[in-house]
Amino acid sequence: MISLRMPAAPDAPFWAGLRAEPSAQAFMPFVVSTLVQLGERLVNGATPIELDREHELLRVVCDGDERVGLIGARQRSSTMRTVELSVHIAESHRRRGFGVLALEAWINELFEAGYRRLWATVSVDNHASCALWGRLGFTQEGVLRKHYLIGEREVDQLIYGLLRSESMAAQQSPTVFKEV
Repeated sequence: MISLRMPAAPDAPFWAGLRAEPSAQAFMPFVVSTLVQLGERLVNGATPIELDREHELLRVVCDGDERVGLIGARQRSSTMRTVELSVHIAESHRRRGFGVLALEAWINELFEAGYRRLWATVSVDNHASCALWGRLGFTQEGVLRKHYLIGEREVDQLIYGLLRSESMAAQQSPTVFKEV
């Protein structure tokens, strides 16, 4: 059973491992962070969803007791009621539906909290991620040309968006998900 749980500082090595995966390095321009810094972000992101607070939210995606990924919500605007989503499923756990199930639940929670628009940014070459957002009902809304600098490579960034009124996830509850 897929679940989302609040992260804790001891999850920092797991997150560092996700960030170090070749696919993550190929598609994301990460700021170098220590385990202590990642642990602090995890602790700060382990709070309930409150529309009037704008800090980053993070959740560990678990399959039973095993950590399989991390999802987040950042650039939250209580005034506009919008938020940017992120997801990273470990390479060894991809193509099993974990990302879809976790994001469906996360989308539901964010819309129920009062957000009206969710969005995500994706490297133009990350075809699997583009397909994931499309499968969840997100629409490609635009392109930030040469927005990412990955190594020395300039990479276009695609913007995907989903309105509460468009959300298939907001209209159905996943049956294999629980929040812990």
